[in-house]
Amino acid sequence: MKKHLTILAFAMLLSTASAFAQGGTTGSLTWELNDGTLTISGKGEMPDYFNPNPPPWYNYESSITTVVIETGVTSIGDYAFFGCSVFTSITLPNSVTTIGNGAFGSCGLTSITIPNGVTTIGEWAFSRCYDLVSITLSDGVTMIGDWAFSDCSALTSITFPNSVTTIGNHVFSCCTALTFISIPNSVTTIGTHAFSDCYSLTAITLPNSITTIGYCFFSDCRSLTSITIPNSVITIEDWAFYYCTALTSITLPNSVTTIGYCAFSNCTALSSITLPHNITTIGSSAFERCTALESIILPNSITTIGYDAFSYCTALTSITLPNSVTMIEYCAFSNCTALSSITLPNNITTIGSSAFERCTALESIILPNSVTTIGYGAFYSCTALTSITNFNPVPVEIQSSVFDDVDKNACTLKVPTSAVSAYQSAEVWKEFNIEGIEVGIAEPDNNPSLRIYPNPTTGLLTICDNRISDIGQSEIVIYDVMGRVVHVETHGRASLQSPITHRTSHIANRPSQIAIDLSHLPSGVYGVSVISEGRVVGNGKVVKM
Repeated sequence: MKKHLTILAFAMLLSTASAFAQGGTTGSLTWELNDGTLTISGKGEMPDYFNPNPPPWYNYESSITTVVIETGVTSIGDYAFFGCSVFTSITLPNSVTTIGNGAFGSCGLTSITIPNGVTTIGEWAFSRCYDLVSITLSDGVTMIGDWAFSDCSALTSITFPNSVTTIGNHVFSCCTALTFISIPNSVTTIGTHAFSDCYSLTAITLPNSITTIGYCFFSDCRSLTSITIPNSVITIEDWAFYYCTALTSITLPNSVTTIGYCAFSNCTALSSITLPHNITTIGSSAFERCTALESIILPNSITTIGYDAFSYCTALTSITLPNSVTMIEYCAFSNCTALSSITLPNNITTIGSSAFERCTALESIILPNSVTTIGYGAFYSCTALTSITNFNPVPVEIQSSVFDDVDKNACTLKVPTSAVSAYQSAEVWKEFNIEGIEVGIAEPDNNPSLRIYPNPTTGLLTICDNRISDIGQSEIVIYDVMGRVVHVETHGRASLQSPITHRTSHIANRPSQIAIDLSHLPSGVYGVSVISEGRVVGNGKVVKM
């Protein structure tokens, strides 16, 4: 009996020893697991592992508390330690030059130092290392693969060496504790989703070497308050700043030519943005639901306002579209409930369906004679609309839905006098209160009391009329040679009602004269009308150099 017990005890001891002392070869390397420590030694590359060929220590992952990679090993194979959630640290020798795909994915690492020999960090290399707080990259790293540090939710900061040139897709996505990143100028490529869902990121320094802010680059970075876009950037891709709800302002350099779909959508704190002079298109939904955006200046290069571009910008009160704009796509300004005025450019041909739908504060609009298409429901439920000025001598055929929910009986439609009968016979248009207006440049008054100088002018214009005791309480209307209104200013009396969109001058005036700035207008001959107490009291001409 005693002999049997001794044999049993020896067998159990052997069994226990075998559980904690395992080993063998893997490729040209040797591995040994002893008392929780996995040691890999030899010279050369570690093989890549993947299903159905896992690493030989796969069955002992829950027992591995420490990993030692000895000098001579030149690579960490794909998925070599994937899912080893127990061990918290590892020291890599300088002989290692490559860290493979998924090598330490879902590990329990709390920190890692990448040695000087490493040049490449593979895809998913440290993805979902939820306890990883810090990373030190060596001066040799040139490429960081896709998803390399994604979902490292404890990672607070990282410093890139000047050797890095490529940062892949999703590299830091869902690093929810990351607060600051500085990227050196050596980096020329940063992939899509690079910093998406980094909820704590408040600041980032981008290099002057990148040309693209990629797809979903900063989407859902809800703590990002400001950012400087370098002059090298040409394209801001779709969803780039989507849902950056703390972003208050942004300046885009003149190098930017494209703003993609939903690029700044749901940036609910964004109150101002400066757009570059080279941009041609405001992308669809680009500023949708930017509910703090009060005004925006569009450069003369813009030709198209994309669909839903400014929809639900509920703080937007006014906007001036440059003459370069030829198309406003559907729903571009829909539900801009504070928008009270808009100046449509003289070259616009198309107003898309629902373009101004539910702009419930919009009181007046001017339709230049270039408009050939007004889409379905373009001004639907613009319930404050009381004045429409339409310079087209031929009524554009429209559907009844264009002005649905507008009180046409309380809205005056001003058209060229010669076209009144045509509008009175045209469907939908005939339902408004139609009033004729004279178009074209009026002949100057013979009364010498109206003075316009300097004439010609390069921009600043002074208007003086001795017949009006207080010309400061007047409205100045500037027409082009086709009779289209190109500039309106109201001076003094806030109660003056204009039949057209106008703005209040910020130039100081004396009661007997008015100074206005026409520098934004192209060279040409313009008509000038002075309106006081609702009637034209003076006409003139001016040459803009």
